[in-house]
Amino acid sequence: MSKKLLTAAVAAFFFTGCSSQPPANSNNLCSVFQDKDGWYVAAHKVHAKYGIPIDTAMAILAQNSKLSTQDNGLFDGLTSAVGLGNEGFLVVSDEIWQQYKDEAGTFLSDRGSFADALDFMGWYMNKAKERSGVALFDAYNQYIVYREGFEAFNARTYTAKDWLLKEASEVRTRASEYRQQLLRCNLY
Repeated sequence: MSKKLLTAAVAAFFFTGCSSQPPANSNNLCSVFQDKDGWYVAAHKVHAKYGIPIDTAMAILAQNSKLSTQDNGLFDGLTSAVGLGNEGFLVVSDEIWQQYKDEAGTFLSDRGSFADALDFMGWYMNKAKERSGVALFDAYNQYIVYREGFEAFNARTYTAKDWLLKEASEVRTRASEYRQQLLRCNLY
């Protein structure tokens, strides 16, 4: 087998293993976690590590998936194979991603891994708390600082961006819905 063919076969196997179908009902976090039990385990691990509310982190990731696909399909952006021109689970600058890898992740951390993306979110939300005074449960402002960055958030540049304030309101609403759902679901 030629080296080129072997490389293509390994890449195809890797990308097939990394891709997944979106959750069947992304509007219900209990359903998401029943559908993707590995996500449930990752969410609890990150909650224990960083103290972040699962509902807030998941609401931000859900909104983030809209950005990566530029459509209204919640979690659709999470299905693309890594390395094919898609950022995977996160839309985040290479600079911030590298800072995360240096401080909290590993050199193997991958935006296409749900567990790594959620770990990044926990790290970033704690940075937002430290650098911008945003409470971990404040989904509205956590989303804004995620989109704007610390300096821009602190300078309040977002106040003139109605579209961003609307998105942040959507995240707050979704986080609240997710919180209520988590209180009622019987996962395990």
